[in-house]
Amino acid sequence: MKRDSRGKTGALGAALYAAAVLFLPFIRYRPNRILTGEAYRLSDLSGGLPALIMLLILSGAFLILLIRGSALRALFSLSAACAPFFVLALCSGLPAFSGETARISIGSGFWAALAASLVMLWDSGAGKGVRWLYLAILAAVSALLLTGGFDALSLLREYTARRETFFIQSGRHLALAATSTAAAAVAGIPLSFLLFSRKRMKRPVFFLVNLAQTIPTLSLLGLLMAPLAWLGENSALLRGWGVSGVGFWPAWIALFLYAVFPVLNNSMAGLAMADPTVVETAASLGMTRRQVFLKVQLPLAVPLILGGIRTAFTQGMGNAILAALIGGGGLGSFIFLGLAQSAPDLILLGTIPLIALTILTDALLGGAVKLTERRWRHDPG
Repeated sequence: MKRDSRGKTGALGAALYAAAVLFLPFIRYRPNRILTGEAYRLSDLSGGLPALIMLLILSGAFLILLIRGSALRALFSLSAACAPFFVLALCSGLPAFSGETARISIGSGFWAALAASLVMLWDSGAGKGVRWLYLAILAAVSALLLTGGFDALSLLREYTARRETFFIQSGRHLALAATSTAAAAVAGIPLSFLLFSRKRMKRPVFFLVNLAQTIPTLSLLGLLMAPLAWLGENSALLRGWGVSGVGFWPAWIALFLYAVFPVLNNSMAGLAMADPTVVETAASLGMTRRQVFLKVQLPLAVPLILGGIRTAFTQGMGNAILAALIGGGGLGSFIFLGLAQSAPDLILLGTIPLIALTILTDALLGGAVKLTERRWRHDPG
């Protein structure tokens, strides 16, 4: 049944890949940044080489149903995943699309083909090796990027025009999410220890923490603006720190309030994981209450605590987009500017790095969680 399910998923991916190649626009050419331009399918491009490459991959896509070896299927799926990038680089270099003011945007056919190829890659049965295949795709794309294969794309031209601002806003976005999550961990973890020993305080504290979760992000930012503006005007110390009704601090406080709940909730759940029988046994062996906490309950809770920090950070990376609406900066500034100017490539300039940063940092935190679990499993003392 598992093999049949995998085969059906691969067939679905191949069918989506076919639809993307044959029917969806692969690129959009605009003579300049202002004009809407015209969408092109691969079959519309002169010379036919881009279409030929994709059609060869497409022909192989249906062989996935006949290939039983996971290594061959994975190799084919990797080729299918890399092909849209190479074809995109080839399209951007066509003479018909050249020009100093010309803009070439990525069409829906590219994204659909890429998504379908990743479905086939997942279905290939490569197991743990699929991670290396993803890295191979990243290496191929990086090689094209470094060799100038994508220089004609509107996305790269938007980046070139805003290179310095891009790195500043990326760092600001990461700083908003990371520092607010770190502060939530510093406040939430000791608070969970206190609540675990004094359970009467749990209900009122969780009521207040949950209250912040029920307020939408934009509403919370609006609620914070007025008091912070008053504090900034009436306190020289806070004004010196840059506290005001707009900018970094309202966004940071909102992210902090949202991050406290997952950290506190996971920490409490982790501390409650210890089996009461194990706790009683440790106490009967002569351990003090402090020793039981440090050597039994806390080690079991560490992986869940790190998981809460991971959840809070990932959530913060997404919510930090809205900081741009009140002058807090971050990658959201590109997204909202792109929306205001009807410039999809500018939106992508904020969206793609945000996704990449979130996936990378989430993977690092996930690795830390697994490492901690393995450590306590083999060396609980």
